[in-house]
Amino acid sequence: MVNSGYRRADRVEVSVQRALSEILTRELPQELPSLVTVTAVRMSPDLRHANVFVASFSDDPDLVERSFAKLLEMKPFIRKLLPRYAPMKYVPNLHFERDDQVAYGTRVVGDLGRLVREADERAARDLYWRLVTEEDDVERRPHLAAVDARSSGVDDRAAKAVR
Repeated sequence: MVNSGYRRADRVEVSVQRALSEILTRELPQELPSLVTVTAVRMSPDLRHANVFVASFSDDPDLVERSFAKLLEMKPFIRKLLPRYAPMKYVPNLHFERDDQVAYGTRVVGDLGRLVREADERAARDLYWRLVTEEDDVERRPHLAAVDARSSGVDDRAAKAVR
């Protein structure tokens, strides 16, 4: 038999992750308080235990906690449905763990968006003040207005009127 470089546990992890994702989206009798996703599954070498990493898409810590508690409460039901979606000799014991990386990534993206908005606002303010300052310079020194008018394509009559 040719070894393809993957452990059997690796293949089972992928299968169990897909199965659990399907169960969470289609089969739960009660809705979870927040949207959750299975981010990873790690199987023991004997395939009897599965560490299931679950992330929530909510910023509210209370909502995340309630979702995780509800998921733990439904663990026997989920384990019972697992063989329908991922047939295997032994149904693994499920150990759910929170994965905070999605929340961290969401927070980082939000912070980056806020920083970009602030930078845009600062650039717009700077541009506004530069334009206002240039207008003040033109009002104080009328000969600059004539030069600006000639360089911008305004006819000479308008430039003479400014002088």
